[in-house]
Amino acid sequence: MGKAVLFISILLLLGFGCAKSPLTMEKISFQTSDGITIVGNWYAAPESKRFVLLLHMMPASKESWHPLAEALQTAGVASLAIDFRGHGESIASQGGALDYKKFSDTEQQAKMRDVEAAVAWLKEKGAREETIALVGASIGANLAMVYGSEHTKIPAIVALSPGLEYRGVNAERAGVHIAPFQKVLLAAAEGDTYSFDTVNTLAGRMVAVEPEVLRYRGSAHGTDLFKTDPALIQKIISLLQ
Repeated sequence: MGKAVLFISILLLLGFGCAKSPLTMEKISFQTSDGITIVGNWYAAPESKRFVLLLHMMPASKESWHPLAEALQTAGVASLAIDFRGHGESIASQGGALDYKKFSDTEQQAKMRDVEAAVAWLKEKGAREETIALVGASIGANLAMVYGSEHTKIPAIVALSPGLEYRGVNAERAGVHIAPFQKVLLAAAEGDTYSFDTVNTLAGRMVAVEPEVLRYRGSAHGTDLFKTDPALIQKIISLLQ
């Protein structure tokens, strides 16, 4: 009996027989075409054939997507949440430290290079454009809309609290070019008037696709909508599936 107890104890110490959480996150980094180091949180899902790129709002960071990323991973969907240039851990460049609060509109628009580099990184992980969905909040939503409109193999776009135009990133113009087979979810709170009006305008001007539109009470913006509607995460997952 003593030997059996000792054997079981060794197995437990080695991790055998223990229930392990399937949820994991790995910090990664890559370079953009203009030499910016972008840092991201990678939530792998073994054998996943679906991928999601998560694009945060200002002044948030990649960590704002953690609840959605974990839920996606549990559902078997891999995701990558990045810090845009000048945010969070993505502040290193050849010209010195970056601070988004000092960015010109042109520098804000250059965040599209971060999106392009992130998509390239996902492709190195086995993704193809037709297997990558985009989920963005605020300016991240606008960047998702613009990238998706220019790469119509992207199957789905989620835009939380978009604006018709944020710092020169134009979601209104992008919305017209969304392809018929692309799925789109738009969400905003009525007290967040610019985003709320934007969602209504975009929904009326998307001629090729009828987006799913979620309208909320209150004034929550971007990923803060998860607090307004805890079921929003599952709604996003359902759209992506």
